[in-house]
Amino acid sequence: MILYSNKPGVIAQLQRVEEGLLVKEEQEGKDVYYGGSQQWLQTQNGQHGGCGTVTGANILAYLAMTQKNLRPLYAYPDLKWIHYKKHLEEVYEIIKPISLEGVYYRLPGWLQSKMVPSLGIPGIDFFSKRMCRFAAKRGKTLQPVWLDTKARPSYNTSLHLSMDNAVRYLKQGIDSGCPVAMLNGLNPSLRKVQYPRSEKTPLLAAGNFQRHWVAVTGLYNDETSGDIHMEVSSWGYKATLILQEFWGRGYTGFIYFKDISS
Repeated sequence: MILYSNKPGVIAQLQRVEEGLLVKEEQEGKDVYYGGSQQWLQTQNGQHGGCGTVTGANILAYLAMTQKNLRPLYAYPDLKWIHYKKHLEEVYEIIKPISLEGVYYRLPGWLQSKMVPSLGIPGIDFFSKRMCRFAAKRGKTLQPVWLDTKARPSYNTSLHLSMDNAVRYLKQGIDSGCPVAMLNGLNPSLRKVQYPRSEKTPLLAAGNFQRHWVAVTGLYNDETSGDIHMEVSSWGYKATLILQEFWGRGYTGFIYFKDISS
């Protein structure tokens, strides 16, 4: 089980979270979300498989609100919920999960109860190409940062990365001012991830991150245990993962982007 903990020593942290990531309700004093939630999407496909879509929307909004040259990536004046939700639907049209609805609703009920009608965003290559496509439609050029000179996506994953090199990559991305997209797949150590409890999250005891996209926004070192803590945005809230507790026990992939617009 991954437990929430207080921030240890900072390795890397996004510097402009307030203006680039926090989604606020229209009325002052109402909820503030740590990025978006797939629950806000209109389709069943999006609500069940849209974690990658939301991760993309979070990254695009952060880049737009913190880098003047990338402002066209977000078409609204602020991150109020009503505006962010429109942005999320626009991103969904490009970074759209693969739907299984055509097959799902033909299945017997007992089998439907064991699955969801969406395959989600299937990998970092698929995700990266659609992020770049969205940027291009807004007149900007984003480039995924691949660790392999031939841009082979597997080199950005736990299939090739050591944990130390993964930390270096995460730090490099966050220090550059870009949240890092992370995809975990079939990792039993991420079955129950504890969210920080608050008045706004009384029902969010734990979430299943076994097959899930998140945006990594901070990286910290516990100076007592030596553990690496990762702050991530998921379902509109902040959760903390301990890298040592899940690394190498399933698939993990990372990708961040840089602006190469002329």
